[in-house]
Amino acid sequence: MPQPKQPFVSWGAALFVAIPAALFAIQAQAAEAKPFDAAKAFCERQTFVLERIEEVGPWLDYFSGLRNGRSPVPDANCPSSTVRAILNIVTSSTLEIAKAQRSALFSFYVSRSMEPELGDRIVDPDGSFRYRGDVVLMSFVWLLCPGHGEERLSCVTGAIEDFPTQFVETSPVFCDFAALDKAKVEWPPNREVRPLVCAAGGTSQSANPEAWLRRAGIILGD
Repeated sequence: MPQPKQPFVSWGAALFVAIPAALFAIQAQAAEAKPFDAAKAFCERQTFVLERIEEVGPWLDYFSGLRNGRSPVPDANCPSSTVRAILNIVTSSTLEIAKAQRSALFSFYVSRSMEPELGDRIVDPDGSFRYRGDVVLMSFVWLLCPGHGEERLSCVTGAIEDFPTQFVETSPVFCDFAALDKAKVEWPPNREVRPLVCAAGGTSQSANPEAWLRRAGIILGD
């Protein structure tokens, strides 16, 4: 007895998922062939994101150097809209404008992390989409909070406490600032060894935001 033909819609949907996954694999292989240049990517990626979990370490190394002059500062002519937004914030004419622009940048990355239909989330072979996005957000929170030591920690804490509760509860980076439910958190693979992961990678008995902030300060450069 002949088998019924597969509906075109089902076949098309499968193809729609398969093509981006194949392209991602090809791009990942090409990226592995040469070292990740964090400074170049920061300047050239229109909306700055980390595309693979292997980019997290080089990004944090580059980022920590921005504070002490070890890393090159992005050029004002960079095509990246993210770099332009940051430059607009740090050169704002008033503190009120700077705070509003800073809040808008943070909100963009929060919304991006929480968008269930985003292509980068759907095509996420290693399950690190949320972690990569929140690492970038934390970097910018740290960068755009003024001062050093307790002054910066206070600013960073205030910024995180302004994030939506659902975002914080599910974040593998910020979850120490919420009532910790390990089942809700979108953990990255091998979370125990990932920098900036909250609650010691899910192994601590209770959240400790102060201890996490001080660890973050060592990683991000204070």
